[in-house]
Amino acid sequence: EIYIEFTLITIVMFFSYDMYSRREIKRFDTMIAMIISVTISILSTLVLNLISSSYVHGVMSYVCIYFFAMLLLSAEKLTYSKIISSIKGRQKILIIDSVYSRSRLARKIKYSCEDFQSAWYMLINEGEEDDIKNVMKEMESCDSVFILPAVGRKATQKIIDHAIMMGKSIYQIPTLERVGIIGGKILQFDDTPSVLLNPFGFSKIQSIVKRGFDIVAALAGTIISLPIMLICAVAIKLDSPGPVFYKQERYTIHKKRFCVYKFRTMYVDAEKSGAKIAEKDDPRITRVGKFLRMCRLDEIPQILNILSGSMSVVGPRPERPIFADEYCEKVNYYKTRFCVKAGLTGYAQVYGKYNTRASDKILMDMIYITQYSFWLDMKIILLTIKVMFMKESTAGLNDEFLDDLNSDEKEYKRIIAEKEENWD
Repeated sequence: EIYIEFTLITIVMFFSYDMYSRREIKRFDTMIAMIISVTISILSTLVLNLISSSYVHGVMSYVCIYFFAMLLLSAEKLTYSKIISSIKGRQKILIIDSVYSRSRLARKIKYSCEDFQSAWYMLINEGEEDDIKNVMKEMESCDSVFILPAVGRKATQKIIDHAIMMGKSIYQIPTLERVGIIGGKILQFDDTPSVLLNPFGFSKIQSIVKRGFDIVAALAGTIISLPIMLICAVAIKLDSPGPVFYKQERYTIHKKRFCVYKFRTMYVDAEKSGAKIAEKDDPRITRVGKFLRMCRLDEIPQILNILSGSMSVVGPRPERPIFADEYCEKVNYYKTRFCVKAGLTGYAQVYGKYNTRASDKILMDMIYITQYSFWLDMKIILLTIKVMFMKESTAGLNDEFLDDLNSDEKEYKRIIAEKEENWD
């Protein structure tokens, strides 16, 4: 019975971490996911047996099962990856961007395609028919095309038409409107097809279920994290003078203001010259604060906000009014994230990085809102555990992102410099 319970929980964990997806996963990510999955599985099995009073095995039995499972699952995952790679093969992807684009998106996409055999990009002038023809010819040597938003609508349509005829996969970056349509319902008005876009936000039933889960999760989290909170509090006091907790005004649903609670990670006078976004290697952060931020332990006191109803376990990141108001003016659709409660963790937090552009984070928030389900929340919570071990997700902003989400001037300079290097 113990083996059946352990196996079933492990399978659920593996699916939550996309361990059985057809795409390749980085070795480090695989290792972290596997360690977390097996650890949670063995602890869950132990707890279930204790609750059901069927705990008849000694501690060493569980330890042996743990290490045996790690070896067996590592071999199974390696075999599975090789089988999938041999069946699927390594694909080639062509990324298409406009020559007038002022972003480095094409370059970024290229170097993030690690599960492809090769990725390269072409910059085209959609006004030049020869450029379009060259792209279509280049498509003969690729399996997929990734069309970036800067490419004009007419050129995009021509490329899509040709890709469909050639049987190529097509990637595009979704806009808010497209994300809404994904969750829409097809309706007919006489002989005219239409898409019904549901209002952004959660239904009453979803809100009740989500609130009930928040309360249960927050109470359980308080009990489990109490020893950790005590250790963090002592470490903060020993490291630097000042209070253990830090509160700061944030926005939640409908832009309601509330005070979010965190462990203090900066020196007391960190913002004496005004509010400022945390930078990479920020000197205002204490030694203990760096560790707390790296492991996301500074977020634990937000359990109090969840219990009070100001926040949810999963939702968009609670933003400071001073920055949110500025983003509302400069970033399209930023206001739409305030149709649900802010969250301790969220889709953008686990799939994005600290220095991901605000516009991309908004897109992720909208994907979460339109695709919401209880199981999606469960998956995000499990992924959050994994993200805690990923250093890059907790890094501060660097100079590249401090000036209005990358100024046009800076982007244009990069374009010129990279063009001189033949976009290597």
